[in-house]
Amino acid sequence: MPALQGRTALVTGSARNIGRSIAVALARSGADVVLHASAASPELDTTAELVRAEGRMAWCLPADFGDAVATGAFIEAVTGSHDVSILVNNAAVRPQALLAEVTRQAWERVMRVNVTAAFELIQGCAPGMRRGGWGRIVNIGGQDAHWGWGGRAHVVASKSALSGLTRCLAVELGPDGITVNQVAPGLIRTARAAADYPDWQQVEQSMTSIMAVKKVGEAEDVAAMVAFLAAPTAGYITGQEIHVNGGGFPLLPNPRSWRAGGGPRVPGPTGTGEACPGGRDGIGESGRG
Repeated sequence: MPALQGRTALVTGSARNIGRSIAVALARSGADVVLHASAASPELDTTAELVRAEGRMAWCLPADFGDAVATGAFIEAVTGSHDVSILVNNAAVRPQALLAEVTRQAWERVMRVNVTAAFELIQGCAPGMRRGGWGRIVNIGGQDAHWGWGGRAHVVASKSALSGLTRCLAVELGPDGITVNQVAPGLIRTARAAADYPDWQQVEQSMTSIMAVKKVGEAEDVAAMVAFLAAPTAGYITGQEIHVNGGGFPLLPNPRSWRAGGGPRVPGPTGTGEACPGGRDGIGESGRG
């Protein structure tokens, strides 16, 4: 019998890329999956088709986590209709801006989507996990929360907050049979990375040259770690942040990646494991990574 047979997972930001791969990996392990994106889209429907192709149930529930009311309604809808015992907080926004350019509105939106929504989702799903005496919570972090990265202060702060939340809730929820861990992806090949960088081959060569494993990771590499942490056999692992990066951490990032008053000059890592997206804002919520 598949390891997660009879379980229901919620994967936020699962329309594409890493989020989609996580949803499919959990379905392959036997879980039915509630899928999320910031808005309904053909990409989210495709993820649902892939989950169903594994013989599992899939439900699509879009919601903008930047909106507190919408987030609350989403949590009420999910917990009212599904017995979620696996929660993967993958949704995120990753705008890029220098300190002087970060507005209060931009700061608050990043914190709202990347940290507050994750906290509220855990708060909403934990009671059901406690009643069942079993649960798995996996937050998706990023390498730059450990490096620091110019032009990403608000995003790095949010990922650092998520790491602290992971450790604290592991202690609090452990006695109830609930594990809480975090996965930090490194340089991962995704459709967005190729679109943001026409010279992706050069980016790949540059970054992998300083990594222990001389290749770019795939979304499936991250998904495999999430599926492992979600399995019953991982019940003694909690409060951990596990890096999936081919040995790219703790190598230092390139200090030339940002210059005062300008944009990126040398590609660098994002909070979800890709080269910096050239200043594009508000991406990732519908399917990060």
